[in-house]
Amino acid sequence: MTTDPLADLAANMAQQLGPDESVLASMRRRLRAAMEVESNAAPGHVRTRPRRGFLSAVPERMRFSLTIAVVAVLAVAVFLVPVPRLFHFGSGGHPAAVVGHGTKAPSKVVSAAQPGLGYSVAHFEPLTLSAVGTQDIWVLGSVPCGARTCPAMLRTTDGGAHFLRVAAPQAGVDVGNEPYQDLGVYFADASHGWIYGPGLWATDDGGATWTEQAVQGTVMSVGGGAGRVYALVCTRALAACPEQKPTMELLRSAVAGGSWKRLSLPVPLFFDSSLEVHNDTVVLTNGLSDELGDHPTGIVISTNGGASFATVASPCFIGLGGHVYLAITGGRLLWATCPTGMEAEALRSSNDGRTWHKVRTGGFDNGLTIAPVSAATAIIWPAPPGGGLGFTSDGGDRFRTVFGGEAPHSGMYPAIIWAGYSTPSRAYLLESLTPSAASAVKPPNELWKSDDGGQEWTEVRF
Repeated sequence: MTTDPLADLAANMAQQLGPDESVLASMRRRLRAAMEVESNAAPGHVRTRPRRGFLSAVPERMRFSLTIAVVAVLAVAVFLVPVPRLFHFGSGGHPAAVVGHGTKAPSKVVSAAQPGLGYSVAHFEPLTLSAVGTQDIWVLGSVPCGARTCPAMLRTTDGGAHFLRVAAPQAGVDVGNEPYQDLGVYFADASHGWIYGPGLWATDDGGATWTEQAVQGTVMSVGGGAGRVYALVCTRALAACPEQKPTMELLRSAVAGGSWKRLSLPVPLFFDSSLEVHNDTVVLTNGLSDELGDHPTGIVISTNGGASFATVASPCFIGLGGHVYLAITGGRLLWATCPTGMEAEALRSSNDGRTWHKVRTGGFDNGLTIAPVSAATAIIWPAPPGGGLGFTSDGGDRFRTVFGGEAPHSGMYPAIIWAGYSTPSRAYLLESLTPSAASAVKPPNELWKSDDGGQEWTEVRF
């Protein structure tokens, strides 16, 4: 036997299924340091008067035996107690989300040290974005990685003058064919953000690290306001979500972290439901279901942060769906798009959806989308007659095309895949360019911004 009791302990523990030599070395260093502090006998240290405590009243040999026993017990606990498996890249880490209703086992963490973060920005394909104010922007997209495409993210803190690569989750995020339809990112402030589709990840450090959230199902949308964040979730895998029965639920959590809790709603939610949040107002447009028969789809609305909900009739045609949008200036201002089968209608409400007024301009595409600022100002796409982005400042009486519509790139068919406001004056859009010739190479999507509320646009280069 050796004369060093620490070496004896290490040799004994090394025979067990447990930590590697680096962990044993760390434990030896910590134990030796604790013993030296307790006895004030560390070489080169100035002896000081210790604070008298429990161990100070125990003889030195007994203190040593107690210390060895404590270490042995802790070692056994480390080996025998099950611990959730976490994957760490880099030095950071986050606690896993609390498991509750509609949740699954805890999470993984990725950081800026993840492999592949050195990709060329020239190959970055922007797919969607989130902005806080006019300076902080996060653009979620994809980059080639071998035979597939991988999630990637760029961030700017100076309004787009300079972009830096930041981490992006590499699992549970779909950046496949037309992923902008099922993929999203939302930031509540400069630190707290979420990436979704079909999984859900959260960051509390601006995107340096991401933690997978313990949410069961397919996350379709995320939005937040007034210190709370909401997730619209299909409780099944994506392929099973369109079943003709309720498959959707609404979860809520604090922006600063915590467990996700399912909110009680007055009606069941079906697939293709949508979520809009502004401050304390939460609006759900219920999805389609043949089981509803001749009953309207319905709108579910809360004005107190999800504490209670009410329902109002949808202004849209039964069985054809629709979407309600919240004006970013707040109040009780709603806009809606309603497909009719041949084209869409646009409507406005100033009383939480109890009454609606049609926008006079017709000829809208069935896929019409609106990003409203107020009762008067909004942008729409695709705008008639030739597509592109339309702008109105008179509540929709007139729209004028302010972007695209005439294929500004020779030989390319442009399409707007996302647009929105971060402030009443700052707006962003992402444009997809499709070559007219089958053999032509598709260029990356383009990011544009407006500083006058959506009328004039300039390209933002990565």
